[in-house]
Amino acid sequence: MSLVVVETQYDEPTSFEQMSAEEERLTPCLTARQATWQYSLLSKDRCRMICIYKALDAESVRTGYHTARVFFSRTWGGELLEPQNRQSQTSEISRVVLEAAYPALSPAEWAEIQSKLLHIFSQSGITGKAYRSLDRSTVVWELSGTEVEPIQEALNQADIRYNRIWTADLLNLETWASLSSAS
Repeated sequence: MSLVVVETQYDEPTSFEQMSAEEERLTPCLTARQATWQYSLLSKDRCRMICIYKALDAESVRTGYHTARVFFSRTWGGELLEPQNRQSQTSEISRVVLEAAYPALSPAEWAEIQSKLLHIFSQSGITGKAYRSLDRSTVVWELSGTEVEPIQEALNQADIRYNRIWTADLLNLETWASLSSAS
């Protein structure tokens, strides 16, 4: 199975009702294509979401979304990157998401950026993991135990370019169930 990332940018904040309706349409379409939702990161303003799947490939997930008529901005196959001396992420549902897009990087160029980022994170006590596209042009860092401002300052000081940084809530089976029962 492969790791697949689905990015969605909404024009207006999404609601739990909208997400529930989409999930009802999407689940059978993805199940038929052997794709399994792992979890999602929903921005605090509910205008951006990143969903993580295990699937045969990105095309299976893309086709499932199209068949279910569920909007998404972009989907891509990727790999999980975790620091070797990774500390476990906190159980808090709040996360900071750092997104960066680059021209396709060589393994050496990527290693340099990753080394800088891991150094910044370890100096700041930040834990997390990253999803990198297979062509090494896109990376999404999922970070816990921090706020946006210190990360932005550290990235700017280290001259590391990024596209977007935002706070998110973790939606997994447990948090989704609590949202369902609250509705």
